[in-house]
Amino acid sequence: MKNWRELQKNRYLLIASGVIIIAIFALLFMQYRSAKRTQEHSQKTMKANLQLHLFEISEEAKRKILDHANHILHGVRQQRIRDRNIPSIERAFTRLAKRYPEIEDYYVVFFDSKKENETWKALKFVRPDPNDPNVQTYEGIPVGKVIEDEAVSQSLHRAWDSIQNKESQTTLYTAFDPITVNEKPTQYFFHTVFELDRLKRTEPLENIGMLVFSANPDEFPSKDYLQKLVAKHQKRDKEVNGLVGKLDYTISINQNGVKSDLISTNKDVLPILSRSFEDSDKLFPNLTFGVSAPDIEAKTYANEFTQSGIFLGIVAVIAAIFGLVLAWKATQREMELAQVKSDFLANISHELKTPLTAIRAFGDLLNSGRANKPERIREYGGIIKTESDRLTALINNILEMSRMERGIRKYKLEEGDLREIVSETIEVFKHSPEAAKFEIEPRLSLQPVITKFDEGAIRQAVINLLSNAVKYSGNSEKHLIQVNLKTEENEAVIEVKDFGVGISKEDQRDIFLPFHRSKNNEIQAKGGTGLGLAIVKEIARGHGGEITVESELENGATFRLSLPILEEIVNEEVEKDGTYFGYRGRAKRSYRPAR
Repeated sequence: MKNWRELQKNRYLLIASGVIIIAIFALLFMQYRSAKRTQEHSQKTMKANLQLHLFEISEEAKRKILDHANHILHGVRQQRIRDRNIPSIERAFTRLAKRYPEIEDYYVVFFDSKKENETWKALKFVRPDPNDPNVQTYEGIPVGKVIEDEAVSQSLHRAWDSIQNKESQTTLYTAFDPITVNEKPTQYFFHTVFELDRLKRTEPLENIGMLVFSANPDEFPSKDYLQKLVAKHQKRDKEVNGLVGKLDYTISINQNGVKSDLISTNKDVLPILSRSFEDSDKLFPNLTFGVSAPDIEAKTYANEFTQSGIFLGIVAVIAAIFGLVLAWKATQREMELAQVKSDFLANISHELKTPLTAIRAFGDLLNSGRANKPERIREYGGIIKTESDRLTALINNILEMSRMERGIRKYKLEEGDLREIVSETIEVFKHSPEAAKFEIEPRLSLQPVITKFDEGAIRQAVINLLSNAVKYSGNSEKHLIQVNLKTEENEAVIEVKDFGVGISKEDQRDIFLPFHRSKNNEIQAKGGTGLGLAIVKEIARGHGGEITVESELENGATFRLSLPILEEIVNEEVEKDGTYFGYRGRAKRSYRPAR
């Protein structure tokens, strides 16, 4: 029930905290979704960019291959094919083979007009062997031969038939033998030869033959062309320094099911994307271009945005939750403080009312003349004085706490022996009405305890400790208060020990806070303002010391007021009248007193 009441009191704070946390998580989720969509879009853009790079390099390779093939085939006069001048063709092929070593083989194809399939005849050029004494020569230069080869003729015919669209004009065609495509496909370049044009011809020209050569991608259009092509694109990528960063290229060839790299700029990285020539190109079907981007993650803005956004979101959530926790604690603290102040007002009203009631009652008796005997008048006067002193002490405590909280309490530190001030304070307290039923047993050091202290402040601290001990030992069987003054290491310690109700561990944490009073019913019944121990703590801090407590419920309590024993005092902020706000000294233990 108690927890439920606490929740009820804090329900609006709980609702506000829940709404804020839900809103933060919703915002973080939306940011995450937005970042993921941005990242996906960015990755698509990256992939399109890589596709563009692949397209550019493959298209440039295709243009170079076709341009070089056209240049080679246009170097042979077509009239030789029309005339079927074999010696002239052999000499032309010999010159081409010497000039273009990147060509694998040369061929010439003959057939009759409109009877291509029936009259197809293909001849293969065989390079001359300079060591053969029977080799034919022309003007002293060895010349190769064209010979019939049935397998070659069929391969060329299959490749030519695989071309779907053949225009009736002199042009370049590319094709490969479809039977060898999964092994080592033979790439052919065909250059058609048409019959001579005649004046006033009404029908289209007919194809009567072809010049053909075959090539391999690792040699054609030149042996080092692929290396130069990749180097050129890498240099351009470096100069542009595009969004995808550094690119690595791979050009591989597949022969008989075995894939091998012709070019690879980074063997440790696999291609992200790859492509070959278009099927319609009929060009090197076993050649593959690949590209990879090792730095793509580092260069991807979306990835950085996602990481930074999520990180900042998480930081914001943590900060918000931390702020809510602090707000919650601050609210709880304010509520506790408000409760403490409320309790203080109730207690102070009671504490003020009790002596005032006694003063008024006995004052009325004296004023009415009903107390006419001298001994009665002295009795009533003593009661009024006692209650007046009690009221004065209560008001002084309130004013003292107020001065301390505002930081205007001044301490006049003078060197002296603590034994004297403690002994005198005990003697004064012994004769007070509240100590009438108690035996106060002083145990003071035999040696002088010399240090600098404010005499009035130390008296007040000891009085408050003794008064506190008496108040909470009234119902105990042992009416004894022990006061010890001793030195420990570099400290002078004043101990006040009682055998009363004791203090719980929970209350010990807050017992030195202003206005704090235990929830224990027995302690609440004693009355009080909760200022006595708070004043002792401020006095201890003002002298560079501390106040601690050791206690268990029903086993009494021991309060220890520790003050430093200084070797040398260096006063600071000295006023003209010799009053100090504080001091800083060099002691055998390090400390700095609070002001």
